[in-house]
Amino acid sequence: MKTVTFDDHHQYAPIDIVDISGSIITTEKDAVKLARFDRDNIYALKLKTAVNVEELLS
Repeated sequence: MKTVTFDDHHQYAPIDIVDISGSIITTEKDAVKLARFDRDNIYALKLKTAVNVEELLS
């Protein structure tokens, strides 16, 4: 397993993923951007944000 990190709002180019031979696990937002590369091994994680308002206000 290898971790590759890109900045937020990164515009992906083929060079970014050409050396990744295994599966790519990413956020749903980035999976949409990566879909144009026509790979069948890109998996999107569904992220859920939870905010504890009481904790923030205390």
